[in-house]
Amino acid sequence: MPKPRNQSMDTKIGMAEQIIAIAWKNEIIRNVLAGYNFNEERFNRARELRERADSLTIDRNRKKSEKLVATKVLKDVSKKAKKVFIEFLQLARLVFKDDPWAAQVLGLKGRRKQTIAGWLDEAKQFYTNAVNETKILDQFSSFGITRERLEAGKAVLVEVEEAAADQERKKGNLLQATRDLGQAIKELDQTAGIIKRLASFGLRGGPEEQLLEGLGITVPSRKFKITTKT
Repeated sequence: MPKPRNQSMDTKIGMAEQIIAIAWKNEIIRNVLAGYNFNEERFNRARELRERADSLTIDRNRKKSEKLVATKVLKDVSKKAKKVFIEFLQLARLVFKDDPWAAQVLGLKGRRKQTIAGWLDEAKQFYTNAVNETKILDQFSSFGITRERLEAGKAVLVEVEEAAADQERKKGNLLQATRDLGQAIKELDQTAGIIKRLASFGLRGGPEEQLLEGLGITVPSRKFKITTKT
């Protein structure tokens, strides 16, 4: 029977587990497989593959949750940092609207970059030059923007960088966990496929052929032609 496309990982594990369990519990199928040297040791190996796939599924789900949490943390801290930065930026455009030098130093012109790395660079330039250039800091101070407030805004950028780095780690962990699980499922699926093929070799066309249905193998119905004597 052809395999449905785009099966979920859980579905693949469940189908393979069912095939292994049915083949082991059915004495006729088990004996057929033993004739091809698929013995108890290989059944135990198949169960180990299934247990590994189950364990890796749990690990992947955990890493997926960790990545989602890291993404939310990054989103929240980025929103906080951008809000403060934009407020400073808007005030700076008002304060230095006739000062092209300050506008250049603070990066007031042009469209804001949308990527995290992009707007972080812009914000670092703004805060660093704002606190290091006396002329700019003095002008800001006259509007109640102190060095301490600017330093506090800059400190939040560090939180964003740390959150972004943590999200990338979590993404990498999830990617590796997904690859490990995929490999385990591939091996498990191959083992289940071997069981099906060996069972088919031994039972196809015989009196116990219908047992193949339990393994997911379609067995065509047999039609018998009835003849009458004349």
